[in-house]
Amino acid sequence: MVDQNDFNLQSAYQRLDVLDTQRAEAVLELQRAKASADYEAAGEAVQRIADVKAQRDNVVNVINDYVASQQPAMGFAPSRDMIHAMTPEEMLATGRGPEIFAKQYGGIDDPDTDPNFQRGKLYAAYLKSQGR
Repeated sequence: MVDQNDFNLQSAYQRLDVLDTQRAEAVLELQRAKASADYEAAGEAVQRIADVKAQRDNVVNVINDYVASQQPAMGFAPSRDMIHAMTPEEMLATGRGPEIFAKQYGGIDDPDTDPNFQRGKLYAAYLKSQGR
């Protein structure tokens, strides 16, 4: 997470403020040139507006890249082989409870959809209803 008091961000935001001011000045120059029908000055003002816009876009891209670089790295999803190689303690540490169940109780991928597991639950319920 990036601190809003970060020197790099504050510097970039200050540069954006300067560029916004330069753009406003260029728009004002364009209006003056338009009022006086000065096509050469108007062309220079349009070019200045385009240059400031390109600079602003570059600064915004740098800010986005910097913020992204400050974020913690995303974890990766382990392969099926890696999961099967884990001990139950390692699985618990990574929050992989269903994999522990599958590894310890016959390779069931998902207890809610495995037909053998569902039959076992039904049979256990039947035995319980019979008082066994």
